[in-house]
Amino acid sequence: MAVKKRVSQIRNQLRGALHLSFPELSNVIKDITQPTALRFLQSNPTPEFVMMNGRKRFLEKWRPRRKCGQWRPEKLNMIYDLAKESIGLRDPYRSDAFEIKTLAADLAETLSTQQVWLNQAIEIIENRADFKLLLTLPRIGKPTAVAILTAIGDIGEYTNGKQLVKLAGLDIRYFESGSSIKRGPRISHVGSAYLRHWVFHFSLRLIAHVPEFKLIFQNYKEKS
Repeated sequence: MAVKKRVSQIRNQLRGALHLSFPELSNVIKDITQPTALRFLQSNPTPEFVMMNGRKRFLEKWRPRRKCGQWRPEKLNMIYDLAKESIGLRDPYRSDAFEIKTLAADLAETLSTQQVWLNQAIEIIENRADFKLLLTLPRIGKPTAVAILTAIGDIGEYTNGKQLVKLAGLDIRYFESGSSIKRGPRISHVGSAYLRHWVFHFSLRLIAHVPEFKLIFQNYKEKS
C-alpha cells in the first residue's frame, strides 16, 4: 500500500511539473507510468530539450523500436510541433528540467520496486486455492487477485459474502433524523479502503468488457 501511494504521489508531482513546463504533452502522453514515457521524459523533459538538436536528430533518436516502444513517427512529429508552439513556462536555469528528470527516474524506480514485490507475492500465494479461485473470475489479473487477498487475508475465515461486503465498506447505510431529515442510502465507507479501491477498479473492468455486467450497471443507473 505504501508503494502504491508513493507511485500515486510521484505521478501527480510529475503531472504538475509537466503542466507548468510542457502542458501540451498531457494530450499526447496519456499514461506517464509507461516505460516509454518515462524514458522519454528523462531525456526530453521540456520543449527546449525536444528542439535542442532539430527535428531530424530528434526523430532519429526516438524512431528505433528498441528505444521508442510503441510510439510512431507521427506521434513524435506531433510532440515536436507542440514543443515549437508550447506556452509552457521557460526557466533559464533549467531547474524545471531537472525536476522532471528526477521525478521520472524516481517513478521508474518505484514502479520497478512495485513489480518486484508483486512478483514475490504471486510466487508466495500462487498455489493457494483461494488465489486460483479468484483467477477463475472474468477479466481479473494476478495483481488484482493478489491485492484482494492481501486485504482479505484467509478467505476461509468468512462464512458469507455479506462479511466481505462489510469489510470493504460497501454495505448500505440509511440516514434518518426524526421526520425532518432523510437522505438516500449510501455505502458506509467503514472498512478497508485498500480492498474497496481494488474491488471498485475490478468492477469498472467488468462493466467495460463483460456485457452482462455492463447491462446490470446500466439498469441500476437508469433506476437511480
